[in-house]
Amino acid sequence: MINYLKKNKHRRITFNELFLKWSKPPYGIRQGIIPILALTIYEAHREEVAVFVDDLFVPDIDSYVINRLFNHSNALSGRY
Repeated sequence: MINYLKKNKHRRITFNELFLKWSKPPYGIRQGIIPILALTIYEAHREEVAVFVDDLFVPDIDSYVINRLFNHSNALSGRY
């Protein structure tokens, strides 16, 4: 995820785009695991990655953001 965000510094990447990328080969990660993986990677790189919900910057992940991630992954985006 981080390498993909670094290559696309010029734009925000939707979480839905990341989910689609991860669900295809060579990764083949199942849909239920992907949001958890995304949150884990974000937490490990929170100093480098900005998260946006409905085009608004979110300084910290809370229950609203997690709910949007699980139910409407296209509403969230990230930028390196």
